[in-house]
Amino acid sequence: MNISEIFAYKNNLSLGLFGKIYITIALASIALIWLVMLLNEYAETTISTIAVEHQQALLVYAQQAEDLLSSGDAQAINAWVARIGAVENTWLGIVSANPNWLVGEPDYSLVGGKQNIIIGRNIEWPIHLSHGYNPIMRIPLSDTGYNLMIQLPQRMRPGAYWSLLNTMITMGLPILLVAALSYIIYRNIIFPLQQLQQATQRFSNGDYQVRTADGLTKRKDELAELAISFDKMADRIGNLLTTQRQLIEDISHELRTPITRIKLVLSKPNSAEVLRRVEQEINAMQSLMEDTLTLSWLETEKPALNQETVDVSLLLETIVEDARFEFPQCQLTLVAPDSCPLQDTNHRALGQALENMIRNALKYSQMGSEVRIVIARDSLIDELSISVEDQGPGVAAEDLENIFKPFFRADKSRNKSTHIAGLKAGDKQADPGGFGLGLALSKRQITALGGRVTAENIQPQGLRMLTQLPLRRS
Repeated sequence: MNISEIFAYKNNLSLGLFGKIYITIALASIALIWLVMLLNEYAETTISTIAVEHQQALLVYAQQAEDLLSSGDAQAINAWVARIGAVENTWLGIVSANPNWLVGEPDYSLVGGKQNIIIGRNIEWPIHLSHGYNPIMRIPLSDTGYNLMIQLPQRMRPGAYWSLLNTMITMGLPILLVAALSYIIYRNIIFPLQQLQQATQRFSNGDYQVRTADGLTKRKDELAELAISFDKMADRIGNLLTTQRQLIEDISHELRTPITRIKLVLSKPNSAEVLRRVEQEINAMQSLMEDTLTLSWLETEKPALNQETVDVSLLLETIVEDARFEFPQCQLTLVAPDSCPLQDTNHRALGQALENMIRNALKYSQMGSEVRIVIARDSLIDELSISVEDQGPGVAAEDLENIFKPFFRADKSRNKSTHIAGLKAGDKQADPGGFGLGLALSKRQITALGGRVTAENIQPQGLRMLTQLPLRRS
C-alpha cells in the first residue's frame, strides 16, 4: 500500500481533522525512525566495511610478512616494514600473538576459544566511521605465532561518502519528511479551505450557482461538514434571491392591471361609481402589498411565533361567522369541540392562515354548496388537525403543491365561483381571482408555527386543505 492509498483509505474513515492530523504525524514519525534505522544499518553493514579488494591487499601484505618470517632474515623483514610503511604512508609492525601474563591466566572461552586476543581489529569487522583516526588492523600470520599489525591506510578507509550520508540522515531526511508532511497537511486542509474561499468569493460576486467540489463534500470530517453547510447556505440564499426577483416581477405584473383599470375609470365622467371602483382597486393594491410584505417577512426572518395559547374553536367560530356574512350563497359548517386550546402559537398568524384557506374554499365553491371545517384532536400523536373541505372542481394533481407558491393560480382547474353577487360595494375582493398569495401565506404561517399544510382532491368532487399542528412545541 503506497502513501496515496493510505490517505485515500484514511479519508474513507469517519475521522475528524484531529484524527487525520494525528495519523499523518504518527505515520511520518514512524517513517522517519524506520528510514534512519535502515540507513544506519546500511552504513554499518556496507559503507563501514573494508572493501574486498582492500582486504585482499592486506592479506597479501600478511602473506609477504609470513614468507619473510619463514626465511629468518631480520634485515629483510625490517626493510620490508619500512618500504610498506612508506608506500602506504602508515604504520605497521609484527608482534607476537601470545602475550606474557604477569598475573592470572586467560579464559579463552570468553572469546569463543580463540587464543589470539591481542589488540587490533579483524579486517572483516566494520570501521567506526565517526572516529577521526584509522584503526589498527590485526592479521594473523598462520601458525607462526605472530600478527601483522598495520594502521589501516587512508586509501583503504571505507565510508568515503559517510559525511554526505550522515548529513542526509541528520538533516536532509527530516527536512524532506517535514516538507512531505507539510504538503500532505496542505493538500488535506489548506487546499480545501482555499476551495471554500474561492467558492465564497464567486458567490459574493454574484455566481449563486457555485457549489463546493464533490470531492470536498465526500470527506468525512469537519471540512466536509463546513462544505455541506456552505452548499445549504448557498442553496437557501440562491433560492431566496431567485424568489425575491420573481416576487418583484410578479408584483410589477400584478400592479399593472389595477393601475390600468384606474386610468380607464378616471377617463370616464366623475361619479360615485368611479370613486367606488377606484377605492376597490386601491384596496386591492394595498392588500397585495401587505400580503407581499408579510410573505417576505416570513421567508427571510423566520420569526418565532410561539408565544401564545389560542382556543382554536373560538378562533374558527369568529372566522366562520364573518365568512357566512360575506359568502351567504354557500353553506359553511364548523365541526369543533367546545374548547380546543393550542399552546405555543400565535393567534394572528394562525387566524390569517385559516381564514385564507376558508376564503379560498368559498371562492371556488358553487352557489348552494357546502364548505365543511372539522377540528380533530389526536392525543396519541399529540397533534391537532384542521380540515377545510369544499365541493368545487378540485385542482389538477400536478398543481396540488404549486397552489402554495406565490402568485400561482389554478383558474383552469378551479373556475371562479359566482359569489361575486354576494360582495358588498367597497369590499377588498374586487377581483375574485385574487393575487395568488393567500395559500402561500397560509403555508408559510403554518410552517412558522411548527405545522404543515397539504392539499388533496376528494370524491366525488372538491378539495381538502389539511392543517396539522403540534399540540405543544418543544
